Amino acid sequence: MTQINIQTLATLFSPLDVSDIPEQWERLHAGDREPLPNSETARHGWWLFHTGRFLEAADEALSDEALLSLRLKSLSTYAHYMESDESQRLAMFQSVISEAKEGLKTQPDALNLHYQLAYSLGRYSQCVSITRALSEGLAGQIAASLERCLELDPQHADAHTAFATYQAELIGKLGKMAARLTYGASVDDAVKHYQLAIELAPYSVSAKTEYADGLLSMAGKKQRQQAISLYQEAVSVTPADALEALDFRLAKAELDGL
Repeated sequence: MTQINIQTLATLFSPLDVSDIPEQWERLHAGDREPLPNSETARHGWWLFHTGRFLEAADEALSDEALLSLRLKSLSTYAHYMESDESQRLAMFQSVISEAKEGLKTQPDALNLHYQLAYSLGRYSQCVSITRALSEGLAGQIAASLERCLELDPQHADAHTAFATYQAELIGKLGKMAARLTYGASVDDAVKHYQLAIELAPYSVSAKTEYADGLLSMAGKKQRQQAISLYQEAVSVTPADALEALDFRLAKAELDGL
């Protein structure tokens, strides 16, 4: 799928004013459980994120350590969806990984620092070979970060999706037996986490799309019809912000390719 610029992205969701942020917060953050910030500066930073100005949001978050999760989410989102240069994408994920680890030294129970660490480790792993990812011990780091996130908040839908995708990719690349014996990954557990994520965040486009991707990774054509149904559900949701619009594009591209 071709990369998208901010101007085009803005046409894919309804205009969002900074004053809309409190009212829309629960919908926009059902997946990551980020608390609604009190300060106007923080709300403006999140408004930049939700309108697709990810790098601006990341820069604005530099002024306040309390906004580190905003900075990390902004950078990882831009890297995954909008950065066209592979070396730059890898560098951005490495930066998020480094900043998350540093942040956790002083904020060890910061829910979304654990999640963003796992997310960026996972996206970084997708950009390199499976041999390299496993030799660097990335699988264990991803699992540990997600498990800690879910210990802190068992209702973190995005972490459930990520933990399911972590297992699905191991199964798809290593096979069911090797993935289970080496990493404890299983189809049943992956499906359980995917379904729980959708239950917790029913409007999440990414939860449905990742579930469909995971089914295809674990079972291939055997799960094609269920994957199609999930992609169809994903594109039936009207995007509420830039991130949902990006996920909508991915789901549409996947559906069109089946």
